[in-house]
Amino acid sequence: DLKLVLESEIDKKYTNIWSTFKNHKFAGLLKFSRIYLLETTNFGLLQTEYYLDEWDGYSFFIVIEKTDKKWRVKRLLKNWVS
Repeated sequence: DLKLVLESEIDKKYTNIWSTFKNHKFAGLLKFSRIYLLETTNFGLLQTEYYLDEWDGYSFFIVIEKTDKKWRVKRLLKNWVS
């Protein structure tokens, strides 16, 4: 089962999410930023971060483009890896 939780809810419910979930099924944290759109073009940008555990993870910038009235991923740009 997959459960989506807002970051604000995590901050309220768990003081240290990594120690809380050590004895449970926990696939990590997946975070998305808001989508920033350029007003004059059909491009946008957002950031995603995935944390496998407290110390390991990675992040990408995702460039999106609107073509044929649909938003599509144009490029993935590596931001960081830990």
